[in-house]
Amino acid sequence: MASESGRDATGQALAAALAAPDAMTPDRGPAGAPRTDPPFVQVHLSGHAKGAFTGAANALPGLVREADGGTLVLDEIGELPLSLQPKLLRVLEERTIRPVGAAADAAVSVRFVGTTNADLHLLSRKGRFRADLLGRLSAWTIAVPGLDARRPDLIDLADAVAPRARADGVRSSGVLSAARPWHVVLDARSIEKLLLVEWQFNLRSLQAVLVQIDQRLTEGRSPIQATDAALDDAGLVRADRGAALPGHSARLATPPGLAATERYAQVPPPVAAWRPDAALLRSLLAEHKGSIERVAEALGRNRRQVYRWMQYAGISEQELRSVRRKEP
Repeated sequence: MASESGRDATGQALAAALAAPDAMTPDRGPAGAPRTDPPFVQVHLSGHAKGAFTGAANALPGLVREADGGTLVLDEIGELPLSLQPKLLRVLEERTIRPVGAAADAAVSVRFVGTTNADLHLLSRKGRFRADLLGRLSAWTIAVPGLDARRPDLIDLADAVAPRARADGVRSSGVLSAARPWHVVLDARSIEKLLLVEWQFNLRSLQAVLVQIDQRLTEGRSPIQATDAALDDAGLVRADRGAALPGHSARLATPPGLAATERYAQVPPPVAAWRPDAALLRSLLAEHKGSIERVAEALGRNRRQVYRWMQYAGISEQELRSVRRKEP
């Protein structure tokens, strides 16, 4: 049994899909139910025999048996009713399940992946989640951080949560209009705005903004115009040279004279093991007025690598915003 945990909308379902691409999930099969009342959940998980209750005209195999030989994703496992947790534990330990109204158990071989944004250890201490089931779930755990901790991966995640349509123009449910990926569609300034946004609802916020950007691109707006309009409509906080935060001037200040030009010659040729220290990064950011693009050019790397180095060096988005807001 594997589990993915993280804050709300951080991408647990995406992680589950990567861990088990052939898994049954709420989006790819009847593997989830919006209701959590125990009888409803039990019937959908374990199935039922013909005539087990009023209206059961035919037997239902249930999700567990339908996933036999494969993987079943249980989204928000922390919300599983306490009365059903022993039944799930029995399936995990004995690899059998008994449909409602059946006289015998059925053998199953299923890999379970559970996702949650809850603290299962806290729920266990409060008596809302069984400790023995938690022990089984903890066999393999993947912690999924929030989007604010994965900014260098934002554009890659954009293609996952809001993929572009295929090049042949065929559209399917959920895909957007253009045939090119986001890192090609958006320009450097647009990507920078997205990287600096405080994504309150993580991937849900990102997906909503990307859909709005796509709509505006189809209306003929430029990438930067589409991005600005989408962020404004979403009410998300951003900090860049073209927009002011509440209470701050939009004017880009000239930073203090921290000349770092003479240090460029000390930068060794790009090699995999080399990484600039925090002092060099701060000097370059100050000299180039917070422009990630210019810092990347100075170091001979791409913008994404610079953001990764900033993360390693402990240079936060707030510090970068401060560099861009300093008065001359």
